[in-house]
Amino acid sequence: MLDAAKNMKYRQGCKFSDPGYVFHLAKDDMNMPVLVIVRSVGLREYFVVEDQELLIGRSEDCEIFLNNGSVSRRHAKIVAQKGGFIVEDLGSKNGTTVNGDLITRGPVEIGDDIFFGDVKARLLRDVAEEAIGDQYLREQTFPLGADILSPDADHLRFLFDLMPAAPTLRDEKAVCKFAVGALLEHFLSDNVFVALYDNARNRYHGGFFRSADKKVMAPSLPAGLLQKATHFKKAMLLIDVRREMTENPGEGVSCALCVPMIAGGELQGLIYLDRDSAKPLFDQPDAALCSAMAATFATLIFMSRMVGHLRRTNKELKQKMEGLEMLGRSQALTEVREKLVSFGAKAEASVLILGETGTGRSLAARMIHRFSRRPDKPFLSFNCASLPAELVGSELFGHVRNAFPGADRDRRGLLELADQGALLLSSIDAMPLGVQDKLFRFLETGEFSPLGVDTPVAVKVRVIVAMAGAPADHIQSGHLREDLFFKLHTLLVEMPPLRERSEDIALLADHFLKLGRGRMSTPAREFSHAAIDKLKNYEWPGNVTQLQKVIDAALHACDGEMVLPEHILGIDEGDEEFEYDYDGADLDALQTLQTINIDQGSLQAALDSVEKRSIQKALERHNGDEAAAAAELDISVDDLKRKFEKFGIS
Repeated sequence: MLDAAKNMKYRQGCKFSDPGYVFHLAKDDMNMPVLVIVRSVGLREYFVVEDQELLIGRSEDCEIFLNNGSVSRRHAKIVAQKGGFIVEDLGSKNGTTVNGDLITRGPVEIGDDIFFGDVKARLLRDVAEEAIGDQYLREQTFPLGADILSPDADHLRFLFDLMPAAPTLRDEKAVCKFAVGALLEHFLSDNVFVALYDNARNRYHGGFFRSADKKVMAPSLPAGLLQKATHFKKAMLLIDVRREMTENPGEGVSCALCVPMIAGGELQGLIYLDRDSAKPLFDQPDAALCSAMAATFATLIFMSRMVGHLRRTNKELKQKMEGLEMLGRSQALTEVREKLVSFGAKAEASVLILGETGTGRSLAARMIHRFSRRPDKPFLSFNCASLPAELVGSELFGHVRNAFPGADRDRRGLLELADQGALLLSSIDAMPLGVQDKLFRFLETGEFSPLGVDTPVAVKVRVIVAMAGAPADHIQSGHLREDLFFKLHTLLVEMPPLRERSEDIALLADHFLKLGRGRMSTPAREFSHAAIDKLKNYEWPGNVTQLQKVIDAALHACDGEMVLPEHILGIDEGDEEFEYDYDGADLDALQTLQTINIDQGSLQAALDSVEKRSIQKALERHNGDEAAAAAELDISVDDLKRKFEKFGIS
């Protein structure tokens, strides 16, 4: 209990309403409508309701997450509209009520009680609807140091409670929930309010409130207190706090503490707690202890936000990579991925991508664009060998009507269509030398003239060239201009062939198996060890593209859950190689069976023929020993016997 002299000393602060005190804040962030959710006995969570749609439900992607069995995954939504708010039930199982009335969609007003299933909520004008008057309010702010802390060991109990709990506090809401409980217990408080601050928006956006009075929905905060603590970022000790003059002025809140939570050089949130007139007043050691706790909680909130930021960044990167999987853990591929991301994010120069057919040159080009400064702009590609030589220039630069016979209208070229984006050119050695010269001038000046006019067109396009074979050979043969090659050579990426990263084959095979299961009907779920060894021991002249086509063919051949070596066709030593169209569509399943003479009959009959012959050969090699044959085929003896019955093998 504070003695009278100490109480008098603390009452010597200035009143909030002193005319000499001037306080400015750009925006009263707490003067915003809030939806208060009753979480548990005495615990309330609030959400600032802005001019946006808030989804409410049991799904973790909802803005207001309610982990309650009576709440549907997407239960309802609340929408701010001009002059009010609308609540709409989204077909929930247990319904949404407003003031006891079941609604499908309807308006809600300040003070309305809303039930989402069994979870109660109330819409309030702000987080502190009834502000305490300042007639009897005194406050003191001061820098706090360790010398002010009380030596009372009881004040350190929260540290022992916090240490085992800290690893479980994985997000800012978990920290707030723990904080309100600790503050209520260790300070014998009547009301505790922990608010979270959003520095990016310069406002409070949510938090938790807990009261000894289980019916109270929101704290009664002294006028201007939150704004002052936010602005000065100092602890506020309030003495002789009273509600506005009533018949019993000695009742109600007698003292309060308001302490900012600061970590990482930024305000993370704010703590408010108070006591009623029947309890001792807070003193400076209490304020110092609360500040120490606030610093601890602020650090936990800051770290949880950093982890959340990393998770969101990781998710964004995954979304950027969606459909652009360049799988592999090999050192060679890791270095290529890092180079592609670096080229994309930090440079705008042209890029030359070298590599064998099937190594993923087109995929690399798309990654460069996806990680560029303008990933939302066009990405176009053109194979220079896909058109007659006389039309390549028109395709790239466009033309005007009557520029050449057959040009019956104006046509924009790929460079103009790709403005602000990127253009991938492959088989550039098939580009006529005159067009190569015009491309070189474009790379020098950023301008070109469509066929048939002399007026230049200025565009900003990143040119990416994918090339197979050694550039020196193309230059020596006269198919590639040397000056153009050196102009493109500014940024160089060399795609490693699959034979140089065999450690990635198992990962790639599993990935292509999963993709194949999504496109075709197959029971296959995994590869046998022998099948993986067979894949690893092959040279793969067609690289990753060839591997995918072989895996697709194996899924057609496999009729069990495990892909076996005999299902992997066309890569055995001495077998005739398949003719792969590496840049074309998926390989037709029948093409994988060209080692068999198929004149007529269904694909399944051909596959059965392959499987039957494999079993017969295995039995011959092991002199009819079923166990040895099953081991070689990587299947069980029971499966082998079932296949005997299926194929009529005796």
